[in-house]
Amino acid sequence: MSTRKSNWILLSRGRNRVHPWLFLSFCAALLATGCGTTWTGSIGAILAKNNENGRVFVRDVPPDMGAARAGLLVDDEITAIDGKPAKGMSGDDLHQALSGQVGTRVRLQIVREGMTKEVVVERGPLVAPPPPPAR
Repeated sequence: MSTRKSNWILLSRGRNRVHPWLFLSFCAALLATGCGTTWTGSIGAILAKNNENGRVFVRDVPPDMGAARAGLLVDDEITAIDGKPAKGMSGDDLHQALSGQVGTRVRLQIVREGMTKEVVVERGPLVAPPPPPAR
């Protein structure tokens, strides 16, 4: 059995725990601001950040969310968010950069199969996953 620590860390709002994945954006709650007419949303993707080298990868793209509609795929590496390098961002920095008013867009630079491309993702409201099937 290995005693080596995982190189991946889970960071969610309000707590830091060592875990295999950095779960961002997808699990952020919808928050009403002002008089309830503005909603905070996100790109709707599960991301992982390697603790050793700081690289950020897409680990899941739930259907019908902004990331899926924009064409993000599992294993895409996010190298920049709105022109800022993702590699040096903390979990909170990534969350903040990807969150924003529902309907606004964020520009991601990604690397897929060795090719760099730009993807524009429209932020959307986050929805709870469907309940498990009854047994």
